[in-house]
Amino acid sequence: GEEKGLTSTKVFSATILSFFLFSVALGEACQKIEPEEMSRLMESLEALPNLVQLVLDREASNLRTNPGQLQTGDCKLWEIGCQNVMARNFIFLGRGLNFPMALEGAMKCKELAYIHAEGYPA
Repeated sequence: GEEKGLTSTKVFSATILSFFLFSVALGEACQKIEPEEMSRLMESLEALPNLVQLVLDREASNLRTNPGQLQTGDCKLWEIGCQNVMARNFIFLGRGLNFPMALEGAMKCKELAYIHAEGYPA
């Protein structure tokens, strides 16, 4: 779909994907990754879009079918949004390789919501 706002989520996601594919190819070229492991990694990557859609469909189904009539527990995504709508600060935590994700999340929060956000290593 069309990119909204100032952030570039698609570019960030494509960069992560590129590094993943490069790592797998490098591991194969250097014979540091077994063919079975490479197949497993590639199958997991191919399954990712469907898994994301499954979560979105499951968590947001009530939001789409009963807008304005939600009860507590009907939609986790809506509840998370409601809990955070008045927040003035956010802290994003990332451990190890997920630390850059925390930084990216904080930057997107700043750019889209214009509120204070920081990314920290956990």
